[in-house]
Amino acid sequence: MANNLRARAEVTLARPEDGPELQALLQDWGMDLAGEPEQHAVIKVDGRIFAGGKITWLGENSFHLELLAVRREARGQGLGGMLLLELIKKPWAYCRSVLNGKFSTYRVTSIARGEAAGFYRQYGFRHCLFSDLAKAYQEQCNGCPEREACRPVPMIYIQEVS
Repeated sequence: MANNLRARAEVTLARPEDGPELQALLQDWGMDLAGEPEQHAVIKVDGRIFAGGKITWLGENSFHLELLAVRREARGQGLGGMLLLELIKKPWAYCRSVLNGKFSTYRVTSIARGEAAGFYRQYGFRHCLFSDLAKAYQEQCNGCPEREACRPVPMIYIQEVS
């Protein structure tokens, strides 16, 4: 099933009409749309959304992965990794505000739920400090009633020219 799903999977930007389906997927994980639907990347299989994520350009060569989610019934089939790789290998392609694309050196930060930190490490992210995040995200988890259960982990991915 996993290879079959991945073989038919397409990564694209969501369309406005994808909003309700994408929102339902995110809400199943306690998240919500971060802006308009078309600011989110999605994986579709046969027209149905199986994963969604949003990456934001912070300026210069810095991006922040705001969210990433996979349908519960599709977890463990490689779709989350497929979407994450697409977002971190070409973040500019999924940020409408980027004026010039294709950065050779850049960084992507994110805040992983504690149980997801290992997943992110598989794709080159490493633990960092909240102070390493852009100011807008440094205190994002402060005061959250779910913080203890979530165990947020600030993470960073750095792409450098070799």
